[in-house]
Amino acid sequence: MFEERKKEYHQIFIMHVGNLSKQSSIYPPLGLAQIIASLEKEGYKLEVIDLLFDKTLERVENLKGKDGIYILSFSTALVDRVNNIIKIIRQKDKKAFIMGGGAHPTAMKEKVFEDLDLDLIALGEVKTNEIINALHRKNRFQKLSKIKGIIYKQKGKIKINPAVDSWEELDSLPIANQGAFPLDKYFKLKGFRELTMISSRGCPHRCIFCQPILRSLFGSKIRFASPKKVVDEMEYLVKNFKIDMITFSDDDFAFNQNRVIEICKELIRRKIHVLWRCQARVGIKEEVLKYMKRAGCFLIAFGVESGSQKILDDAKKDLKVQEIIDTLGHCKKIGILIHAYLMVGNIGESRETINKTILLIKKIKPFTFNISITTPYPGTFIYEYAKENNLFIDSKWSEYDHILNGAVAKLSDFEPEELYKIKEELEKVLNQESERYKDLMGLLLDIKFMSFLFWVIIQNPSLPFRMLRLTFGMLVKKGKAFVVTNPYLEK
Repeated sequence: MFEERKKEYHQIFIMHVGNLSKQSSIYPPLGLAQIIASLEKEGYKLEVIDLLFDKTLERVENLKGKDGIYILSFSTALVDRVNNIIKIIRQKDKKAFIMGGGAHPTAMKEKVFEDLDLDLIALGEVKTNEIINALHRKNRFQKLSKIKGIIYKQKGKIKINPAVDSWEELDSLPIANQGAFPLDKYFKLKGFRELTMISSRGCPHRCIFCQPILRSLFGSKIRFASPKKVVDEMEYLVKNFKIDMITFSDDDFAFNQNRVIEICKELIRRKIHVLWRCQARVGIKEEVLKYMKRAGCFLIAFGVESGSQKILDDAKKDLKVQEIIDTLGHCKKIGILIHAYLMVGNIGESRETINKTILLIKKIKPFTFNISITTPYPGTFIYEYAKENNLFIDSKWSEYDHILNGAVAKLSDFEPEELYKIKEELEKVLNQESERYKDLMGLLLDIKFMSFLFWVIIQNPSLPFRMLRLTFGMLVKKGKAFVVTNPYLEK
């Protein structure tokens, strides 16, 4: 493995560039954790620098790298922060080699180099270990030229390699090393112990606000880890980190419903007692929901978006309003809490479509919610639509934030100021229509669920205290999702 490498060994810095005020959820970055695990498996020693809690970038200022390799992954809203980080690195380490990856570089490709002084970007699911191996060899640029899915600079010129055309089997990957990050800080901020997992990669759907960037990141087909692999990782997290719950970050956890049943059966067979939640597409069968509840699933997040069939159709959601009502009704009946992702300001949004969304809210009554303003992120169909029709209002990357900002383009009948008021209006309706007390009482009176919870508490005795705090936050602070996922935003 180490043959042909240079005698000197480069320092490798894995940098989480997150910003607390720019994130709707607070978890260790799963993508970087996977890179860490893969590089450690190759024998590399790494220094992990988590900047999420470092507002002033003090840790970057104190860097003592020499001829180091720096790996950063970032979204569009973090471009300005990344720019500041890169400038500091360049001052501290004159021979630094800086790599960028994530959604924004994948979407922008070579245009990223116009904004950021990077040496290389990885587009989508590139094998980072191949890049690092190449950088440790004397003929590094010759080696880099053979790696698919990267764009890099050589003597000031941009070199564009062919796109990635093969994808890794998820069962072959090591478990992501989330323990490389300061978990105590994450747990303390949120008030409970929660980590994430991903059991599949890719999304086969065609929503205009997500595609085709998801295909660029993960390929055109959805790939699955086997039920055994999924449950093995869940068991690992429970045993090693004493977690209260697991969140699945799959774009559509229940795309293959038979597989979901097999995962649940494996959890039940192995008597692994852990609470978990996921996000899924509307259309899950009642039978599958019952298995999920029995195996520890207590909440499902659904992409509801709108109560207007026209908005759903124009956004290429490929679902009917009645399907939303039916699926979420099944969850209520079975006793699984509902989280609703809602969106305002999509193409064609009007007072009529907003009123239809209000009517839908009154029918589905979600337990928690997020309301976003439709944001045309680079790499999406809606971005190209806004660009072609000259609809952009603000071109600053820092404003591309669908939860906290979002109004960077005028896609609908409404001005930005009106959309913020509509968002507040919907939040008020959601809180008025919520049945949170009823939903929670349903869980407390569910003998099977409480029996499951008993075994969870046996292995995690301090859990009830954190659950009470979490429940209080959801009830008193009106159920916005980031009350749970990022309490910092409520300050």
